[in-house]
Amino acid sequence: MADKLKLIRIGGTAYSGSTMLGLVLGNEDNGFYCGEVNGLYRPYREHHFQPECGCGDPACTIWKRAYLNTHDGQWLEALHHEVGKDFYIDSTKNYDWMYSERGNDCYDFRHIVLWKTPELYAASRFRRGKLKNWKEDYFNYYSRYFQLVDRSIAVNFSEFTRNTGEVLAQLCRMLEIPYFDGKEEYWNKTQHSLFGNDSAMIHTAREGGARSRELVERLSEKSARDDQQMSSQHRSIYVEKDVNKSLPESVLQDIREDKRLAQIVEQLQGNSACKVIDCKKHSLSLKTRAVVASHFIRKRVKAEKLMLAGRRTWNQQNVIDQEVVAAPSLR
Repeated sequence: MADKLKLIRIGGTAYSGSTMLGLVLGNEDNGFYCGEVNGLYRPYREHHFQPECGCGDPACTIWKRAYLNTHDGQWLEALHHEVGKDFYIDSTKNYDWMYSERGNDCYDFRHIVLWKTPELYAASRFRRGKLKNWKEDYFNYYSRYFQLVDRSIAVNFSEFTRNTGEVLAQLCRMLEIPYFDGKEEYWNKTQHSLFGNDSAMIHTAREGGARSRELVERLSEKSARDDQQMSSQHRSIYVEKDVNKSLPESVLQDIREDKRLAQIVEQLQGNSACKVIDCKKHSLSLKTRAVVASHFIRKRVKAEKLMLAGRRTWNQQNVIDQEVVAAPSLR
């Protein structure tokens, strides 16, 4: 394993907290959090065609250089050539991306699946006005995830936020990466992640600065948080309290009665905040294979429509210029 690149993969539903966990794990001199890297190599949304490095510097060329030097899908090798770290973290959660790298023997894969209780996940969706189909999304994601990986560490989001230092130390031991007091303060390191959740990224920006104001504006449009609430939570790891009070009674009733949700929680929940799940007993069903294929096809269709509308990836823009070629790496 020593000659293989260590790649920590974080799975979980949307709004599971994976961006925050990735930034925390990457807060280490020899670690690198990539963000949701599939958006760069398989763009299918508008903002994927205009990638911004999480460091906030428009002149940063780390990802552009890595992208242009990627051959035969070996994106991690190209990135490693640029930054030369001991381990990397990718929080891409898409089935097709996970499936396409299942058999890659060049990487030392370590899998994490971050999860929220059904109540907390529903509250995250409800706050953003995206409650529709939340139960199906929750059940489908985790039931299919168990078929796509052989072994994973299930991390309870609520436990992580309540006992961050203790849970993080345990998780780092299990991943065989360094831990130090204060590792959770990921805003103390300049990180170069792609895409991900603005709720986590906002803590990397100086409060009141131009980037902070931009992120606050985007968050205000997406969810029911006001400026005062975001300011009070700045550069802290927190979990919503009393989420049951914020949810309609009909949603809580659904959670109590849906046995499928209880089965998922039972599989994820352990005696500690970090539970090792052996997923080998879950074979890849024909239905899951069909879902993976359909996800890939739908995203290709979306990408082609955007490209017809004039969107271009970096290599289509002929951006190989002297400025990019001459830019220094992080080695």
